Formats: sequence, C-alpha cells, structure tokens
Amino acid sequence: MSHVLQVCQCADLVIRIPGNSPLSQEGSFYRLDYTPPHGSPAPNTTFSAQDIGDVIEFSRGLPGTKYEFWLYYSNSSLNDWLTWTASITTAPDPPSNLSVNVRSGKVAHVSWSPPVQGHFASFKLKMLNLLEPHEAPSTAVVEQSDFHHSLQNLTPGSSYQVQLFTVYDNKESVAYTSRNFTTKPNTPGKFIVWFRNETTLLVLWQPPYPTGVYSHYKVSIDPQDAVESVLYVEKEGEPPGPAQAAFKGLVPGRAYNISVQTVSEDEVSAPTTAQYRTVPLRPQNVTFNKDAVTSQSFIVHWEPPAGASEFDKYQLLISARRAAAVSRLRDEPTTWQFKDNLEPGRTYQVVVKTVSGKVTSWPATANVTLRKQPQYHSYSTNAMSEALKAINDDKISVQEASRRFGIPQDRLSGKVSLQDDDCKMGPDPVLSKEEELKLVTCSFSDVNTIKQENEQENYNRWPTTGAVTLLLMRLKNYCYYYYYYYYYYYYYHYYYYNYYYHYCYHYCYYCYCYYYYYYCYCYCYYYYCYYYHFTGTRKIHQYVTEPLPVHNLESTATEHPGMVTLSWEPDSTSVQDGFKITYHEAEQFNGDSNTMFVDKQHAVLESLLPGCNYSITVQAVSNSVESNETSVFQATRPLSPIIEDLRPTANGLNISWKSDVKSKQDKFEVIHKRNDTAAESVTTVTVDSHLVLEELYPGAGYEVKVFAISHGLRSEPHAYFQAVYKMADNHRHGHQPQAELTPPGSYQTYITILSTSSSKAEYREGYKHFCSGEMGTSVRFPLL
Repeated sequence: MSHVLQVCQCADLVIRIPGNSPLSQEGSFYRLDYTPPHGSPAPNTTFSAQDIGDVIEFSRGLPGTKYEFWLYYSNSSLNDWLTWTASITTAPDPPSNLSVNVRSGKVAHVSWSPPVQGHFASFKLKMLNLLEPHEAPSTAVVEQSDFHHSLQNLTPGSSYQVQLFTVYDNKESVAYTSRNFTTKPNTPGKFIVWFRNETTLLVLWQPPYPTGVYSHYKVSIDPQDAVESVLYVEKEGEPPGPAQAAFKGLVPGRAYNISVQTVSEDEVSAPTTAQYRTVPLRPQNVTFNKDAVTSQSFIVHWEPPAGASEFDKYQLLISARRAAAVSRLRDEPTTWQFKDNLEPGRTYQVVVKTVSGKVTSWPATANVTLRKQPQYHSYSTNAMSEALKAINDDKISVQEASRRFGIPQDRLSGKVSLQDDDCKMGPDPVLSKEEELKLVTCSFSDVNTIKQENEQENYNRWPTTGAVTLLLMRLKNYCYYYYYYYYYYYYYHYYYYNYYYHYCYHYCYYCYCYYYYYYCYCYCYYYYCYYYHFTGTRKIHQYVTEPLPVHNLESTATEHPGMVTLSWEPDSTSVQDGFKITYHEAEQFNGDSNTMFVDKQHAVLESLLPGCNYSITVQAVSNSVESNETSVFQATRPLSPIIEDLRPTANGLNISWKSDVKSKQDKFEVIHKRNDTAAESVTTVTVDSHLVLEELYPGAGYEVKVFAISHGLRSEPHAYFQAVYKMADNHRHGHQPQAELTPPGSYQTYITILSTSSSKAEYREGYKHFCSGEMGTSVRFPLL
C-alpha cells in the first residue's frame, strides 16, 4: 500500500491512500497520529476506511513546524499496523510589517517583523527594478537574528519592488510580503537668477550630475507671493539640458528663498536653494528747499515709493562727486543736507535710490544749482572785536559799525555765526626760560590739582584775547613738547544769543633738550595744560595720540565667489585695541561703504558681490582714535555662467549661456578641445553671451567650457560635451552618423560616435579613452 502526500497552502496537507475502495474496506480502520499535537483532525483520530475514501486531509497545522506523522491500519486480521510514516516541515508564514526607509538616492533601509507563529531560520529578500523589467532580480539572505537589511548601490530616482520571504528548513513561505519604493533622485545642479525686476524672478538651473532617473522638476519660492509659487517643469531631452522657470507677481524689494528639486514618482530630491531679492520701487518727487540753498549747502527732500515695496534704507549721492553715498534708514526723515566740498554756483544732480539688501532701485534724480559765493572784505579779529564792542557798548548801528570797521553787515547782524576765516594770526608768544622750565616741571599731582580747579572755572570770565601755551605731558616717560596757541574769545549779548569766536594755531619745537620736544611712542595718554600768562587761568584736557598705520596688508580672493581673506601686521612701535576694516565697490565711488571691527590681524569678508572690485582699508584703533588708512584693491570671483544651449552645426557649434544677476563680469572665456586627439585646447574671449565655433572637425566630439572673467579672475567653468555633424558627402551618400551623447558626470558614461562610412580619411580602427571630472567619467571616441 503506497501513500502520496500533497502539501496545500502553508500548513495544510493531504494524505492520499491509493486503492482504498469503500466496498473492499468494510470493517477496516485508519488511525492518524502526529506530533506536535496541533492540527485537525486531532492526534490519534480513527477513521473508517469507508468514510474517508482515498484521502485524509490535515489542516490548521502550525506554520514553519516539523511534523512527525504515523498512519496505522486495522481490520479483522490486523491491529494498528504501521502502514506509513513521514517527517514533514510546513511552510513558514511570511514576514509582516515590511517597511522601506529611503535614505538617499543609492541607499534604502528595509525592516520587518518575523512571523508570529511557527519557526524560521532566515529571510530571503528579492529586489526587482521596475524600470528595467528584463533585468534579473537581485536576492539576499538575511540571518534569523536580523530583521532589517540595507540596500546599497541603487540608482537615484529609480523604482523598485522588494519581496520578502521567510525560510525554514530550506523551505520558503508560500506567500511573501512586498513593498514598492522609489529612491531619491539626484539634486539638480547649481542655478542662477538671470533676470529680475520689481515683480519677476527668472530662474535657470542645470540638470542633476550624475543624471539618474527623474521625470520633472519642482521649483518653489518662499514667501509664496507669486501667481504660482510652486512650479512643475518637465524634463526635456535625453540627456536633459538646462531648464528655467519664472515667478511673477512678486513684492518689490522682498527677499525670496528659491529651491529647485527633481521629482521621481513620489520621491523628491534634496533641494538646491539660494536667496534672491526683487528690485525695490524707486523713491518719488525729489525736491529741494529753495530757501535753504546757499553757496555751500542745500537740503534735499524725497518721498517714499508709490506702492507696496520692501527696502532697508535710502541711498543718496551727488553724481558728479567721488564721495561715499549717504544712507538713511527707512524710518528716518526723508530729508538730508549736503554741505561738504560743494562749489558755489555749480549745478549738481542728486540721485536717490531705495536699497533692499544689496539690490538698489532705479534712480530718482533732480538737479540743484548753488548760490554764488558772496564777496567779503579782509578784516582782522581785532576789527571784529572792536565792531562788536561798539555795537553793544556804544550802541551804534550795525550800518555804522560796518562802515567804520570795514566788516560786512551780515557778519554783524547776529544772523550768522562767525567763521574760522575771520581770524588773522598775530605773532607767536615769547616765553622766558623760567616760564618754560616751570611748564616742564609740571607733575602728575599738579595735573590733578589743575583738573579740580578747572571743574569750578567760570568761562564767562575768560579774557577777550590772550596767548595760550599748551604743555603736552606724557605721564609715564615724561616726554614733553609745546604747542603755542592764540586763543581769541569775545563775549557779548545780542538778540539773547551768546556768541563766541576762537581760532587756534600751533606748532612745536623739536630738539633733544630735556625741556623741549622728545620722541614719544604713539597711543599713550597725555594731558593738555593751558596757561593764560596774564591771568593764570588754566584748563586740563585729556588727549590720545593716533596709532601708526598697519603694514603688509594682503588680500586674497577665495575659490568661493563673494569672499575675500585679509591679513596685515601692526606697527611694532604702536599700541592698538583693535582694527577697523572699511570696504566698498571701487567702481562705484558713491556706493555704500561697509565697516567691521576685529581684534585679530586677519579677517574674512563674506557676502560680497561676486565679480566686483573692492577698495579695502584697514586702520589701527585705540580708544576710538584711528590711524591713517592702509588700502588695497581686491576683486571677487564671478559666479559661473550656465550653458543654456549647445547645438551642432554643419562645421561647428552654436553656444549660448546665461549669467547670474548677482554677479558681474567683464568678459567670457570659452575653451573647446577635441577629445579624441592630443590637440591642444583653443581659447576664445568674448563679451557676448553667445558664440559660434567654426571650422571644427566633422563628426568629432568636443568638450566646451565657459568661464566668466572679472578683473582677471575666472569663475568655475560650466562644461559640456557635444559632437559636430559629419561631413556633407556622407549625407549625400545616405550615410547618416549616429551619436549617443551624455553630459559629463555619469559613472562610466560612454560617448560613442558610430558611423557607416567606409572613408579611411575620416575614421581609423581603434578607440581612444578620455577621462574627465572628479567621478572618473570615461568617454570613448573613434580615432579620426
């Protein structure tokens, strides 16, 4: 009697008993026993041979379990005869809770839970590439103790299916758990904004490098002010080229964060991000106060932009002068007085802009003409003093005082203040030897005493004129030198205003005598001792000499656009607390000036405009006193352009590119090189953003690099590969070349030119390999 075992599902089986006929088995019985005692029918169940026919069905057994079965037969002559025995392992249950965590474009982490019932020895993981159905699936076996597995070397942006089986006693689960997932696509290349105005930003970006798999781009802007703040741009071409998108309806002057991502199925790449600002609106109605226009000054007024616009400040400048622009914060009054270095009678154009970050608006301008300089007679301070005294004490009229003393009436009317040029110097004072020695021997305690006396001094009792001798005394080393001052002072009462006038003139002796000038180091504290010889009145002032300028100022443009490093050395004979760094664009004499303070002998200037030439000055500072400036000019590297289009022509290549609006460049450098020969590269310089390369070899592939150049500094290149069309005679004979082109960046990418031409003048047997890029891209061209 033979028995056949059939396994059904994961824990069900059928024991088939051939030849078991109900008619021939009357009075016969079967008893089924098994271990472990889990299943149906229960162990030691007896069946009548007439009832079961030719099968015994076993069900509800434990999955992943090794069963021992015994089948006994009994009839009138036999009792419990063991007719069949077998060891059977049931199929295990599949795992549960399968999840896939996509870590990056090449790595995904798979985790699961083991079966709740039965045993298991390991897990079998099978992975299928859904985009490549003909590709053989990869498998991996995971040990019993691990419930996770890392998938490596996946294709970015590709879609996969993971199937997970449980294995026990070399038997896989009948069912499996599966999940579909997509890896993250590669991040797009760098992008630029190549056009902007008050309400629009136009973005251009490069495809991912390497390309990977993706279907379209997601471009978003924050804050979401645009008509469409999230744009989806389809990938075009194979290999794909640069793509662009426009955000419209933006707020003028606002800073926006723009991000570009690639999308594959439901996975989005890490973003490429940058911040750009729209152009702010210009100010309105630049006017001048006609009554305030003089021969030396004028007051300008303007109004804020008409409409909603964000900006930080106003920038004011006079277009004809090489002077730093004046900045007024947005909340400050919209007026400003220009009063320095103006020429009487000249016409000036005043330019007012709004500034948002480093983006300026279009200018608002107006012209103003200064009054001509009035002609004054020359007169002395004594004449002025006598005229004022006559008006106040003798009660004569201003007209009479002007006629008698030869002084213009407006200088005596009380409506204007006295000017420095009204003073004519008298002779230098002559001190006796005793007076000089007396000043020299002034001690530190004397200084404190003089200072205390000075705090209670009544200024109104100063003499009208007098010679003042100033002693500059260094308290530590007792170094001395003298300043001789004339001090003119007049006090009078006119229209309830107190006027005074003074003019100082000084010079010093220099010799090595102990009571004359002796060399002193800079940046030390001194005291002014004022002596009025005719009254003995005195006053103390503290004074700090300025530090000496720094030496060996050096600057370097880093590889990162918009960044400059500085280093310098302070003077060894000078003392300073820190250093002041001032920088502005050298080409814009009226541009904004930026200032920073450091306490080290080096600094890094960041957030500079790429491609600009900066004037940088460094000053030593001590107790708020600054040294003379040490200056250097340094340009920053421009941003790399992006090749927008590169198309082959009959005997050349047609190239066009775009530049970032934040970057400045003088010209562009285009380098092309034939990759299948040892020929040297050819450089072309142009100021345009397009170029046609001619007389290239038909059918050959060329590597093209485009650089931006500003002040002699080159940007990083944007490189691309492209083949030239074959010779025209091939077209006449119906021989069309075929080209498979891939931009640089793919791993082991092959660029192969295939031709059916038999002309030995164009091709020879063999290939030459060309490698470029950090990733070791391999390019194969036929030898020409």
